[in-house]
Amino acid sequence: MNKTREVSVIIPVYNVENCLAQCLDSVAKQSFQNTEIIIINDCSTDSSYNIIHEYQKKYPDIIAVSLEKNLGLGNARNEGLKIATGKYIVFIDSDDWVAPDYIEVLYSNIKKYNCDFIIANHYTFDDKTKSCKPFNNPAIFYNHIIDSTENKQKILTLRMIWSAWNKIYSRSFLTDNNIFFRTNKMEDILFIYRAIISSNKFMLIENHLYYYRINRTASIMSNKKDRIYHCIEAV
Repeated sequence: MNKTREVSVIIPVYNVENCLAQCLDSVAKQSFQNTEIIIINDCSTDSSYNIIHEYQKKYPDIIAVSLEKNLGLGNARNEGLKIATGKYIVFIDSDDWVAPDYIEVLYSNIKKYNCDFIIANHYTFDDKTKSCKPFNNPAIFYNHIIDSTENKQKILTLRMIWSAWNKIYSRSFLTDNNIFFRTNKMEDILFIYRAIISSNKFMLIENHLYYYRINRTASIMSNKKDRIYHCIEAV
């Protein structure tokens, strides 16, 4: 790919053969097309590699990287960051999917308000019950610039603020502040806290644009017995 793109979409993949096509379809068919799609295959042992290969044939602009050893979610994202060339970065987990205007809405807001990053709302999709519910934080947090220590502290108390997905970031903001994934458990919390603390300004928008899948049997989130130890390590 020779053309410089505005947005780099980084998708780490590990054993998501039942969900991957839905994710990649939602990304490839975005209303905003000035993107590079970077797929990092973290040594999947199911048919995920074959699915990625088929999508790469269908969409030649997809950049697919297969790691030689399993690095985990955080480090797989870091590998994507190393090769990303877009002015802005979007992370999408490979068992989730996004609305058709996901990137367009995020991009237009980060450009309009000149923020370090923008946070969108999301839906929670239960893989067992197949129910889909919108997630909302209190309305007072939406659609205004967050640029003070006081307001940053309030934001850090919100539920679901710590995910790397449902956001668009300025790549220069991440690189200038040395923000990357430092652990492979609770990795999003460290990443987002550092982003919030380092930012000059960011904003939450009300749009529900991301579909977050829960209760997937093979998900790493389904095993929570060691979660407290990972929290301690992150702290």
